[in-house]
Formats: sequence, C-alpha cells, structure tokens
Amino acid sequence: MKNKQVLRLTQCALIAALAYIGFQFLRIDIPVGTERTAIHLGNAVVVIGALLAGGPWGGLAGALGLTIADVTSGYLTSAPKTFILKMVIGLIAGGIS
Repeated sequence: MKNKQVLRLTQCALIAALAYIGFQFLRIDIPVGTERTAIHLGNAVVVIGALLAGGPWGGLAGALGLTIADVTSGYLTSAPKTFILKMVIGLIAGGIS
C-alpha cells in the first residue's frame, strides 16, 4: 500500500514538473492589446498526465504545475483561473479513458 502511494506521488510530481517546463520553456508569448497570452505545451502534458495517472491525480498535478508556472512568469492574475480550468481538463481527459 505504501509503495503504491509513493508511486502515485512520484507520478504526480513528474507531471507537475513537466507541465511547468512545457509552459515556462516551450511557450510563445502573444501580445493581445494591453494583455498577453501564450501558446505552450503545458496543456498537452495535463491531458497525457490525466490519461496515465487518472483524471483527478493527473488533473491536480497538471493544474499545480501550470499554476506555479503562471505565478513565476508574470501571469499572476491568471493563476486561479488556470488552476480550475486545468483541473477540469484533467478530469474530462481522465473520464474519457
């Protein structure tokens, strides 16, 4: 039982780290008026993580990784919305599998 929990925690940490890297280092910033948005690979990591680790765990891991990326890269006002939306993406993707 304990080994299974350690494995799940390790998977979630890896998904969160990959989502962070997918946003932080593999993004293209696009100015939109006075705001900005980005095209990045973090969402793909959330979906793949949800498919591999299950919806709730993969969604939570991806949401945490992308929320931390938002906070550390100047998208602070988007962080709460990011957490909720990425969690929903993970739940939907996990529910499909």
